[in-house]
Amino acid sequence: MQTAYISHPLCLKHDMGAHHPECPARIHAIEDQLIASGLFGYLQHH
Repeated sequence: MQTAYISHPLCLKHDMGAHHPECPARIHAIEDQLIASGLFGYLQHH
């Protein structure tokens, strides 16, 4: 069973303010960690 990673480029435009957890920097940080850990390639991307 494969894990899906669901995202869209428009998610990076969703900015709720400097200290809100829903921010483009969080998406970049998550993707960076998935890549660094080697898991990004195992995910099913949507």
